Amino acid sequence: MIDKVIEVVLGKFLQPRTRKEKADDELKQRLVFLHEGLVNCHNTYKQYVSDRSDINLANWRTAVSDLAVALDNVGLALSSFSPEAFNYASRYLYDELPAPRDYSGREDEARLLEQTVMRLRFLESDRPKRQDDNEFKEATTRLREFMKEFMTAGEIQKAQDNFRRDTYQKYL
Repeated sequence: MIDKVIEVVLGKFLQPRTRKEKADDELKQRLVFLHEGLVNCHNTYKQYVSDRSDINLANWRTAVSDLAVALDNVGLALSSFSPEAFNYASRYLYDELPAPRDYSGREDEARLLEQTVMRLRFLESDRPKRQDDNEFKEATTRLREFMKEFMTAGEIQKAQDNFRRDTYQKYL
Protein backbone atom coordinates (compact mmCIF):
# COMPACT_ATOMS: atom_id res chain seq x y z
CA MET A 1 0.00 0.00 0.00
CA ILE A 2 2.78 2.49 0.90
CA ASP A 3 4.48 1.67 -2.40
CA LYS A 4 1.36 2.79 -4.25
CA VAL A 5 1.20 6.08 -2.30
CA ILE A 6 4.86 6.80 -3.07
CA GLU A 7 4.34 5.87 -6.70
CA VAL A 8 1.39 8.28 -7.03
CA VAL A 9 3.18 11.14 -5.24
CA LEU A 10 6.40 10.71 -7.21
CA GLY A 11 4.42 10.36 -10.43
CA LYS A 12 2.70 13.65 -9.72
CA PHE A 13 5.90 15.55 -9.05
CA LEU A 14 8.24 13.86 -11.52
CA GLN A 15 6.10 14.14 -14.63
CA PRO A 16 7.91 15.57 -17.63
CA ARG A 17 7.24 19.29 -17.96
CA THR A 18 7.14 21.22 -21.20
CA ARG A 19 9.32 24.26 -21.78
CA LYS A 20 6.22 26.46 -21.51
CA GLU A 21 5.33 24.96 -18.13
CA LYS A 22 8.89 25.42 -16.87
CA ALA A 23 8.94 29.05 -18.07
CA ASP A 24 5.59 29.70 -16.37
CA ASP A 25 6.93 28.10 -13.18
CA GLU A 26 9.95 30.43 -13.26
CA LEU A 27 7.71 33.46 -13.69
CA LYS A 28 5.54 32.36 -10.78
CA GLN A 29 8.65 32.12 -8.63
CA ARG A 30 9.70 35.62 -9.67
CA LEU A 31 6.24 36.93 -8.78
CA VAL A 32 6.70 35.44 -5.32
CA PHE A 33 10.07 37.23 -5.15
CA LEU A 34 8.29 40.48 -6.02
CA HIS A 35 5.77 39.88 -3.25
CA GLU A 36 8.51 39.12 -0.77
CA GLY A 37 10.46 42.17 -1.96
CA LEU A 38 7.45 44.41 -1.29
CA VAL A 39 6.95 42.92 2.18
CA ASN A 40 10.66 43.12 3.03
CA CYS A 41 10.90 46.73 1.84
CA HIS A 42 7.91 47.70 3.96
CA ASN A 43 9.22 45.88 7.04
CA THR A 44 12.73 47.29 6.79
CA TYR A 45 11.32 50.79 6.39
CA LYS A 46 9.18 50.35 9.51
CA GLN A 47 12.26 49.10 11.36
CA TYR A 48 14.25 52.13 10.22
CA VAL A 49 11.48 54.54 11.29
CA SER A 50 11.31 52.95 14.75
CA ASP A 51 15.13 52.93 15.19
CA ARG A 52 17.05 55.29 12.90
CA SER A 53 20.34 53.45 13.15
CA ASP A 54 22.88 53.18 10.34
CA ILE A 55 22.32 49.44 10.02
CA ASN A 56 18.54 49.84 9.73
CA LEU A 57 19.03 52.53 7.10
CA ALA A 58 21.40 50.32 5.14
CA ASN A 59 18.96 47.40 5.41
CA TRP A 60 16.10 49.55 4.12
CA ARG A 61 18.14 50.88 1.17
CA THR A 62 19.21 47.32 0.31
CA ALA A 63 15.57 46.21 0.42
CA VAL A 64 14.64 49.05 -1.97
CA SER A 65 17.34 47.93 -4.42
CA ASP A 66 16.21 44.30 -4.10
CA LEU A 67 12.62 45.36 -4.77
CA ALA A 68 13.71 47.27 -7.89
CA VAL A 69 15.49 44.17 -9.19
CA ALA A 70 12.50 41.91 -8.41
CA LEU A 71 10.10 44.28 -10.20
CA ASP A 72 12.46 44.65 -13.14
CA ASN A 73 12.70 40.85 -13.43
CA VAL A 74 8.93 40.52 -13.97
CA GLY A 75 8.27 43.95 -15.46
CA LEU A 76 7.50 43.00 -19.03
CA ALA A 77 5.24 40.04 -18.21
CA LEU A 78 3.49 41.82 -15.33
CA SER A 79 2.91 45.03 -17.31
CA SER A 80 1.51 42.92 -20.17
CA PHE A 81 -0.84 40.75 -18.16
CA SER A 82 -1.66 43.10 -15.29
CA PRO A 83 -0.77 46.72 -16.03
CA GLU A 84 -2.66 47.88 -12.96
CA ALA A 85 -0.63 45.63 -10.63
CA PHE A 86 2.58 46.72 -12.34
CA ASN A 87 1.69 50.41 -11.98
CA TYR A 88 0.89 50.01 -8.27
CA ALA A 89 4.11 48.10 -7.58
CA SER A 90 6.23 50.60 -9.51
CA ARG A 91 4.61 53.56 -7.72
CA TYR A 92 5.36 51.91 -4.39
CA LEU A 93 8.98 51.52 -5.45
CA TYR A 94 9.23 55.14 -6.60
CA ASP A 95 7.90 56.30 -3.24
CA GLU A 96 10.70 54.37 -1.54
CA LEU A 97 13.47 55.72 -3.76
CA PRO A 98 14.37 59.07 -2.23
CA ALA A 99 17.18 58.40 0.18
CA PRO A 100 17.35 60.31 3.44
CA ARG A 101 20.02 63.03 3.61
CA ASP A 102 22.16 60.94 5.93
CA TYR A 103 22.43 58.02 3.50
CA SER A 104 25.56 57.72 1.40
CA GLY A 105 25.22 54.64 -0.76
CA ARG A 106 27.79 53.45 -3.24
CA GLU A 107 27.86 55.26 -6.56
CA ASP A 108 27.62 52.06 -8.65
CA GLU A 109 24.55 50.94 -6.68
CA ALA A 110 22.88 54.30 -7.30
CA ARG A 111 23.63 54.13 -11.03
CA LEU A 112 22.28 50.58 -11.31
CA LEU A 113 19.11 51.56 -9.44
CA GLU A 114 18.67 54.59 -11.71
CA GLN A 115 18.99 52.42 -14.85
CA THR A 116 16.47 49.93 -13.45
CA VAL A 117 13.98 52.68 -12.69
CA MET A 118 14.36 54.06 -16.24
CA ARG A 119 13.50 50.63 -17.69
CA LEU A 120 10.48 50.33 -15.39
CA ARG A 121 9.15 53.79 -16.30
CA PHE A 122 8.96 52.74 -19.96
CA LEU A 123 6.62 49.90 -19.01
CA GLU A 124 4.12 52.10 -17.17
CA SER A 125 0.79 52.47 -18.91
CA ASP A 126 -0.49 55.58 -17.15
CA ARG A 127 2.27 58.21 -16.86
CA PRO A 128 3.37 59.63 -20.20
CA LYS A 129 5.37 62.84 -19.80
CA ARG A 130 6.00 64.22 -23.30
CA GLN A 131 4.48 63.69 -26.76
CA ASP A 132 7.38 61.40 -27.71
CA ASP A 133 6.73 59.37 -24.58
CA ASN A 134 3.02 59.15 -25.46
CA GLU A 135 3.79 57.66 -28.86
CA PHE A 136 6.40 55.33 -27.42
CA LYS A 137 4.09 54.12 -24.64
CA GLU A 138 1.20 53.66 -27.05
CA ALA A 139 3.35 51.57 -29.40
CA THR A 140 4.86 49.44 -26.63
CA THR A 141 1.44 48.97 -25.01
CA ARG A 142 0.11 47.65 -28.33
CA LEU A 143 3.09 45.30 -28.58
CA ARG A 144 2.52 44.02 -25.02
CA GLU A 145 -1.16 43.42 -25.84
CA PHE A 146 -0.11 41.39 -28.88
CA MET A 147 2.38 39.37 -26.81
CA LYS A 148 -0.27 38.75 -24.16
CA GLU A 149 -2.64 37.36 -26.79
CA PHE A 150 -0.14 35.04 -28.44
CA MET A 151 2.33 34.12 -25.69
CA THR A 152 2.17 32.76 -22.16
CA ALA A 153 3.56 34.86 -19.35
CA GLY A 154 6.40 32.36 -18.99
CA GLU A 155 7.30 32.63 -22.68
CA ILE A 156 7.47 36.41 -22.38
CA GLN A 157 9.65 36.12 -19.29
CA LYS A 158 11.98 33.61 -20.94
CA ALA A 159 12.37 35.80 -24.02
CA GLN A 160 13.12 38.82 -21.83
CA ASP A 161 15.74 36.84 -19.91
CA ASN A 162 17.38 35.70 -23.16
CA PHE A 163 17.42 39.23 -24.55
CA ARG A 164 19.01 40.61 -21.40
CA ARG A 165 21.59 37.85 -21.23
CA ASP A 166 22.57 38.29 -24.89
CA THR A 167 22.39 42.09 -24.93
CA TYR A 168 24.01 42.93 -21.62
CA GLN A 169 26.99 40.68 -22.37
CA LYS A 170 27.92 43.15 -25.11
CA TYR A 171 28.41 45.87 -22.53
CA LEU A 172 30.62 43.93 -20.12
